Amino acid sequence: MVVCVAVGCGPSLGGGAESDTEGEGGTDSSSGAATSTPGADADETATFDPSDGSGDDDGTEDDTGGPVEAGLCGVAPDEVVAITMVDDAMHIVHGDTRSFVVDVARTGAPTDANHWYAIAADSDRIAVASNFSVWTGQQHSGSTLRMLESDGSLAWQRDEDGASWGEPILGAGDGVLGRRNPDGGTAQPVLVSGPGREIVLAGFYAFGPRHDDGTFPGRMAQGELFGPGGWMQPETGTFDPVAVPPRDDGLGTWLATWNDALLYRTSTALAIGRPDEVALVELGTSADLQVRDATGDWLLLGDGESNTWARVSLVSRTVESLTLGPPPGLQPFDCYVATPAIDATGAIYVATRDAGAASAYRYDPGGSSWTPVGAPVTATDSMDFTTAGPSALVATTGAGLTFCPPAAFEPAPGVLDGRQLQVVRPDDGVALVLPSDAVAATLDASGACVAYTTPRGTTIVDLPSGDTITVPGNVVHLLR
Repeated sequence: MVVCVAVGCGPSLGGGAESDTEGEGGTDSSSGAATSTPGADADETATFDPSDGSGDDDGTEDDTGGPVEAGLCGVAPDEVVAITMVDDAMHIVHGDTRSFVVDVARTGAPTDANHWYAIAADSDRIAVASNFSVWTGQQHSGSTLRMLESDGSLAWQRDEDGASWGEPILGAGDGVLGRRNPDGGTAQPVLVSGPGREIVLAGFYAFGPRHDDGTFPGRMAQGELFGPGGWMQPETGTFDPVAVPPRDDGLGTWLATWNDALLYRTSTALAIGRPDEVALVELGTSADLQVRDATGDWLLLGDGESNTWARVSLVSRTVESLTLGPPPGLQPFDCYVATPAIDATGAIYVATRDAGAASAYRYDPGGSSWTPVGAPVTATDSMDFTTAGPSALVATTGAGLTFCPPAAFEPAPGVLDGRQLQVVRPDDGVALVLPSDAVAATLDASGACVAYTTPRGTTIVDLPSGDTITVPGNVVHLLR
């Protein structure tokens, strides 16, 4: 995941030290370590205590041969859970709740320059592009591209004048693929593995991180257009395009990557493509429906106006037609068309309302059952969903904040009101209402944790266990 971060949201902090991490109940785990330059070793003090029963055995062993308990959000204690930013200070949060602080500013930038960052990370590596630009009669840019270890120590650094970097994508080992944007020139994708070590991949646009076999999924430019997707082996410059279905409709719109395959729409089917084969999921009467959501091994196709929907399993390669309610006694919003969402179990979230409040319902097509999730909300004109794993973020707005006229509700005591952010994980009985001043709420890819920002910093909640920590800054990366 790549996030560009605008700078200027708070006081500047030093780098290289562990920061204050506020635990549940206001516990302070400050290390008091001295600050240092980017990549310097940080003291290690506060650690996650598995004795509270919140950790799960991840199957690994410690130095004594015993099992190592998983930390926050199920991540190993020494791996990255989240990254936040305060000005030029990057806070790297580990599974044991330690937070390492690294100053990632572009050194030598003019004082009146604009700064921005682009970040990519996995459990043990962080790629950071620290960019600046200034107008001196013409555009002038500069950048520092760094590869950091999980504790913020420096693997390598590359300074560049006259160019900026964006959209870093992690490669193998210490490599990172990014687009170098030279002042007055043409952007090019470049695989960098350290100062002076680079491979230019002209015309290639990557879809995502490097696969275990060493290839990047992506597409090659063909003039002003793009050819079909495929896999680039950067060391050899070899591009293997996805196989084309053996029939006239060919490959249509590219959708996404799924495991080691690329997904395409054709006029009548969904194509699951690899270099040596393509599997077709025939859509039949659902061929005219658009892809509305995708999570895990499931796609949700649909047309909201006609309430015609279909669920596609990429594993079994089956298509199931659906009519998404609402349940008896409930109705859709009067004007706002809320798009349903699908989670990793194949269950579908639908927005409903009655005379007094709006409610989220989860539909299980296998059992044809409807279950209310979260708390009802009155005085709202919309309800939207974001799913990850078995979890969902449910967001409502206040009245008069959509293109629709304000919805009419009868008095409904004991329900929420207006703008709300809720997180639900129904199979584990989790239902959280986030603070009223929470913004930028995001679920990690597995749905194990949620992070949200308030004026007090970023709070990360382990959804299965309920463990919570708060760290300074705005969340820019949450992973598992």
